[in-house]
Amino acid sequence: MSKELYETKQFKLTSGEEIIAEVVQWNMDDETEIVVRKAMKLVMGETEGGNYRYYSFRPWMVYQENLQDFIILNAAHIVGIAQPVDSILIQYEEALISMQEMFENRETQATVTGNGDVNELTQKLRDHLKSIEEENNDNDSDDNVLPFIDPKTLH
Repeated sequence: MSKELYETKQFKLTSGEEIIAEVVQWNMDDETEIVVRKAMKLVMGETEGGNYRYYSFRPWMVYQENLQDFIILNAAHIVGIAQPVDSILIQYEEALISMQEMFENRETQATVTGNGDVNELTQKLRDHLKSIEEENNDNDSDDNVLPFIDPKTLH
């Protein structure tokens, strides 16, 4: 195990989730936030027959795969904090390597393809919204006011 600058802790949250993360900054007396990074959710699975349980890691938050990204954890939602056992820390470090590779692959793909389909869909949405806005500006009369059939009739 390499000695890290920050502490790695296991958190049990009020949601029932368990995460392992590197604590960058503990909350101060008047704050309820803890700054973490490298947050991974511990997921339990069972074999088909239910005879064996196994655990795996998943990124805790979608698209928060860069190991340098900070996440604010609300301390009010923490039920317990523990020091992870060495065997789980080894698996955690392996999972972090995979998570960083996912991040780097996504970044490389986005740079090479220019976000391809995502940019195209975003542009189509922007064009559609612009056409709706232009249509509304062209018809800027009192279209949302319904005329009475007989203005002399009181309703």
